Amino acid sequence: MKKETIEQKYDHLLASAKSQRRYDFSNTDRVYAVFVHTLYELKLDPFDDIGIVERAIEDWLKYIVDKNPAKASFGDFNAHLNTNLAINRHQHFLVFPLVDSGCAVDIVGETFQIITGDPGQKIAKLTSLCGISIGEANSFAEHTEQNKAPGFFDHNLLVVPQQAHTSAVRFRATELMRLVLYVIRMFYLGYSRGLDIDTTPRFRISSLSASKLGRSPSDTIAIWADEYHSFAHLSLHSPVSMSFDLDFIVRSLGEIDSFIRNIVLNINRNDFGERILNAVVLGNKAYQLEKQREPNLSLLVLLSTIESLLCENRNEKKLRLAALLPRFAGVEPTEVSKRARELAILYDSRNQFVHAAEQQNIDLLLGKESVAPLVLVSRLLARLIFSNVDVTNQTTLRDWNERVNDAFEGLVF
Repeated sequence: MKKETIEQKYDHLLASAKSQRRYDFSNTDRVYAVFVHTLYELKLDPFDDIGIVERAIEDWLKYIVDKNPAKASFGDFNAHLNTNLAINRHQHFLVFPLVDSGCAVDIVGETFQIITGDPGQKIAKLTSLCGISIGEANSFAEHTEQNKAPGFFDHNLLVVPQQAHTSAVRFRATELMRLVLYVIRMFYLGYSRGLDIDTTPRFRISSLSASKLGRSPSDTIAIWADEYHSFAHLSLHSPVSMSFDLDFIVRSLGEIDSFIRNIVLNINRNDFGERILNAVVLGNKAYQLEKQREPNLSLLVLLSTIESLLCENRNEKKLRLAALLPRFAGVEPTEVSKRARELAILYDSRNQFVHAAEQQNIDLLLGKESVAPLVLVSRLLARLIFSNVDVTNQTTLRDWNERVNDAFEGLVF
């Protein structure tokens, strides 16, 4: 049986509205429910506000029933719907305090920006972004400071713009903010963190007030917008520490922006993009375990994540990982053999922890003269991710696995 088109389903709904002289349909009416489902399946963003869509349909059907126009095609309805959706999309700004971070100047990218300065300057900058009155801005800022997150404006602020319906912004805010934080932090782990955890400063002390060092990360996301009624506060649920110098972002802004735009914000990313994004999430989980002084668990997560990118459904995992990771992560040719040997040692340690429940002293595995193991592996994972991500969304997971397998065979045979 041939599947009905969306135009045919629209015609059925129209006929039902005319014959019954009604426009107040609901999901209990099958012809209406089928049409709305098909709209979301074929024409709409899944985050388009269902209330706006339903009101647009009702207004259109009322127009049809009352006016009985000569022309009322699906194309006419679609234009009406898109107009209603567009006028209800507002500019929102997700704002999150980067507690104890260092940053010398404002950083403005396409997908995010970082605002510096004293609390009054930050509020003024947010006021300008939103185009609201200073009175509205001060009122919301005071509410944030007094009732939600004291000290919110004492820190550098990460601002993520979102042009969407307010309901969609609130629905996605926590996940989106977390992913943006994870991408920035993964870039830091790959390209900026010192090679020795214990001797490299986490941030520039001179850029911070000494009294604020060590404060726990904030858990509050403030939603600013171009309309005051869209303002809100949400919880991140689990704090993400960003207590390091953020100035490295300036030289990496284009790459970070591109990753966020084409991977994080792309709801149609393919299976390889999904795998890459998952690797960013797990790399951050490993970093959190490292900060919590769980080095064995951190190494387990790191190496398992790398396996998911280089060893899927393959045997000889240690050999593949040790041989391929330095090359795909862009290690200098003169360093490849050394890094491969170190990775083999760390992989054996991971296996002892997993299969024999033996906790290892991770920091001593590679010797005192070597790079700190967790720093080394997290750096290689980050470079594996950012060196091989396909922002065009054309490389599938199958394509990637074939490329990895061809590289391995080229090394072994």
